[in-house]
Amino acid sequence: MGNKATPKASITLLEKADDGWKFARSPSAAGDFSLKHKLGKKLTMGVGFTDNTVRKIKSIPGLVLSADLQARNDLKLSVSHNLASKASKLGFTHDRKLNGKKTTIKLNYLTKTKNVAGEVISALAANKKATVAFTEKQVTNVKIALTDDKWTYEPSYNLVKKAPSLAISRPMHGGKYKFGWNLKTDDLSLEYGYKALKFVAFKSPNQPVPRVAASFEHDLEF
Repeated sequence: MGNKATPKASITLLEKADDGWKFARSPSAAGDFSLKHKLGKKLTMGVGFTDNTVRKIKSIPGLVLSADLQARNDLKLSVSHNLASKASKLGFTHDRKLNGKKTTIKLNYLTKTKNVAGEVISALAANKKATVAFTEKQVTNVKIALTDDKWTYEPSYNLVKKAPSLAISRPMHGGKYKFGWNLKTDDLSLEYGYKALKFVAFKSPNQPVPRVAASFEHDLEF
């Protein structure tokens, strides 16, 4: 053990028309694949590519090399490099206690744009978690996750778009349902995840035709 392969794929299946649901006339499909190999106890090397990489092999779009180093139990360093765009990302993840609360701090530096982005995830209570996303210029998003028995409520606010959102999820029928609502744009989504499969129905006022998509993601360890 120590090697992990993760295939992912998604496709738009159905769209709502005047006379009912139909298979999408122009279904959009996408896929990507990542392979990670653990070297010793601390270092993990990886390679990832997409369906676009295979179709345009000469320009190798989407081909990414990565490495993760568990420097300490509470500190992980990561680096990734896109061979086509020559863009690199340096990552830093640190687990610590802030005001007695378990907190995870994540930072990413993009070498091409010289931008810094990150998030702070803090366990405020046993059933309450706060996530704050930010860049070097501003706080971009704030989200609270509240768990009540089997229900999870996630109100959030996008400070860039000034858009409040709400997500409600619950395990059911062997999988998990999740309803999402953007209160500013009235975008609606309903997803059901079961093991490696996920089905999503979404509707937007800007795109009056509802669509149903399916995705697959699974970790294979060997």
